[in-house]
Amino acid sequence: MFLDTNQADDKPSFANEPHIQSRAVPRLRAVCAALLLAVVVALSVYAWRGWYTRYITDDFCTASALQKYGFAGAMKFHRQTWSGRYSYYVAKAIPEAIGRGTARFVPGVMIVLWCAAGVWTFRRITPSQPRVLAALSGVAVVFATIDGTPDVLTVGGPLVWETGVITYMLPLVLYTLWAGLFFGTGSILWRSVAAAVLLFAAGGLSETSLAGQGAVTTAVFLATILLRRSDLTRIAATGLVTTLLSLLLVVTAPGNAVRMLRLPPQPPLLSAVESALRLSYDYIGSIAFTDGTSLLLILFCGMALGSLNPRLDVRAPLLVSVAAVGAYIATFLPSTWMLGMGPPPRALHVTNFFLVATVLTLAIALGAVKPQAMRLALPILAALAFIAAIHSTVVTTRTIQDGVVGAAEMDRIDAIMRAHPGERMVIHSPWTIANRILVSEPEFWTNRCICDFYGVRALRITH
Repeated sequence: MFLDTNQADDKPSFANEPHIQSRAVPRLRAVCAALLLAVVVALSVYAWRGWYTRYITDDFCTASALQKYGFAGAMKFHRQTWSGRYSYYVAKAIPEAIGRGTARFVPGVMIVLWCAAGVWTFRRITPSQPRVLAALSGVAVVFATIDGTPDVLTVGGPLVWETGVITYMLPLVLYTLWAGLFFGTGSILWRSVAAAVLLFAAGGLSETSLAGQGAVTTAVFLATILLRRSDLTRIAATGLVTTLLSLLLVVTAPGNAVRMLRLPPQPPLLSAVESALRLSYDYIGSIAFTDGTSLLLILFCGMALGSLNPRLDVRAPLLVSVAAVGAYIATFLPSTWMLGMGPPPRALHVTNFFLVATVLTLAIALGAVKPQAMRLALPILAALAFIAAIHSTVVTTRTIQDGVVGAAEMDRIDAIMRAHPGERMVIHSPWTIANRILVSEPEFWTNRCICDFYGVRALRITH
């Protein structure tokens, strides 16, 4: 996080070979431009798939509470009966106040916002390096996080579900912006204030992201002390204090006790920590090395950034990688303690983000230490990363029809429910049962929420 790229004598890695330098940088720009185009296309297809997002499960619950209690009343209701995710309910209420039609826009809008945050942050990290490399690095983090998350496009996944997008993608947008505050120019006071605002908003979105946030802000604070960067220490300290405040607000919510009664008995904390360590180890082998081809792009970006900064103090990216590893492991802890099992696939969106950050910072350190070796590695990585982006585009495109089918079914149910307020409904919908959106039992919570939203007395789904 603390790469000093503003040195007056900052030179590309081939500074001692002018004839190589003159050819290497333009070639790097061309390669980055090609990769950037491929990644933007891949992310555009993800946004296209997100267009078929519709309200499901929790979407109806929070939206019906907003209808019934109003904004302030809904915030109080959720805190008293469910959890302390204070900023999640606020963020979710904004599109809900507009209407259920926002669900199709939210995935694409969030991808755009996250890419913009990534480009802004990497431009601050590397102001003297090719802009196309900064842009590629920013969108690469977004792409690798989305593409490497398991079940990202299944019904209820973190990208095609309005609740999932806000819960598990919005905090990553905020973390990306927070990282950019440690670089570039600007008043330390205002950057500290911005850090407090960003992390306070992020801290109330989910327990999974809050666990990772707690680990990374603690580690980054210690890293700034070790690096003797008193200016950055103030920014880091502000973020850590804000995170602790967020934790206090989340854990003291009365709704936590109500929610825990509905869950299995919690295992001992030490057992939960052991499970988190085991799952974090297993995840790398079972997911990252099978569905993590997009990490090749992260390796390329990191090594390229490092090779263009041969004078970099490698302690900085190495310390940040330690912070990212701690956050990665911490994201497993809420589920292993609260649920006695691994996190649901949608929560792994946050986990994957910190894994991507770990790989990126390690690659930056490697590129800075071995800049000459990167001359051979970068073309190979670029070719493989380009293939990975194209493959992702093809695979995602093949899921579009699944989205069309799901959207059509939820639109059909929407039309039926709107036409029969106050009635008891029986709807034939094998698709919603197969995807666990609705069930045959009218008193099940998903059925009750959709009934509350549409003002229907009861709903039973048949196969």
